[in-house]
Amino acid sequence: MAMQKQKVALITGANAGIGLAVAERLLQCDHDLRLCLACRNPLKATAAKLALEAGRPGATIDIVIVDVGCVKSVFKAVQEIKNRYSQLDYVFMNAGAMGEVKFNWTFLLKNLFSREVALHMFRTGIGLIEQVDSTTEEGLRQVFATNVFGHFIMLRELEALFGCDGQPTKIIWTSSSNAIKASFDINDLQHKNGNQCYSSSKYICDLLSLHINCTYNKQGIYSSVTNPGFVYTKMTNSILPDWLWSVSLWLLTLLRFLVPSMTISTYCGAESLIDVWRKPVESLDPYSKYYSNAGLFSKAFTNQHKLDVDESLAMQTFEKLDTMLEKVKRSEPPWTF
Repeated sequence: MAMQKQKVALITGANAGIGLAVAERLLQCDHDLRLCLACRNPLKATAAKLALEAGRPGATIDIVIVDVGCVKSVFKAVQEIKNRYSQLDYVFMNAGAMGEVKFNWTFLLKNLFSREVALHMFRTGIGLIEQVDSTTEEGLRQVFATNVFGHFIMLRELEALFGCDGQPTKIIWTSSSNAIKASFDINDLQHKNGNQCYSSSKYICDLLSLHINCTYNKQGIYSSVTNPGFVYTKMTNSILPDWLWSVSLWLLTLLRFLVPSMTISTYCGAESLIDVWRKPVESLDPYSKYYSNAGLFSKAFTNQHKLDVDESLAMQTFEKLDTMLEKVKRSEPPWTF
């Protein structure tokens, strides 16, 4: 009988936050799984690898250095991944950026006692936070490049490693409840004209996931989007000053009575990603986002919310990104789109 190949899980942004929590939980669930930590910082990647190995001696853990927000870095990493692996079974599109975040105190105070608006505000962050984006040296908007385009390049360039030998590949996106259709403009994919670049980028992830399922399921490629909830990480830490976080965290924990997606910890935040990883592909709903939730005493659980997406818009978005990718391959930076 032929020996079964060791399954491989690639995780972008794996040295901290949700990415590291996913790596830890994967090793707890499957001792034979091979991990590829795709990280920007070599020192932090090595530290994460050592920490994971300490918790699971004998685990097979590789490192690929990649800055997902840098096109040149992504292409270099893609080649390294192709040289190293014959197949990828799970790909966690997790690395992300928010840009410079501004907290809208006026909106908070104005709507705090309006139940419907307040719940929407805490669930999605819409109105509460505004993001100021920057431009990369390659001419792309930073949040778009990191959250969308770098991952899109990996998706397209690694396609030959997906769905190999009759085994399905799962693409699992770290999206957000902040992914709102109203923030998205098909004619402004990089969100140059607005202050909700993070929301727009995560909505694009939702659209890409749907298109993958509509187009590539027959090739054994399946995609799901997840929402880790509100997690206290280095990225979200910039929203408020440190002293205010120390006061707010216990209030946010109590808020779980009304908004269970206040997961706070990375362990609870990773719940939906692990849940999707566990489920058979046949049971996954391409029109749903899987939400991480936590009870008052931090018991993690998952539920589903219908995506506000349609196949036509998903296809248009995918095609526009393909056009951008072809231009990138034919020319040198900086690029203008």
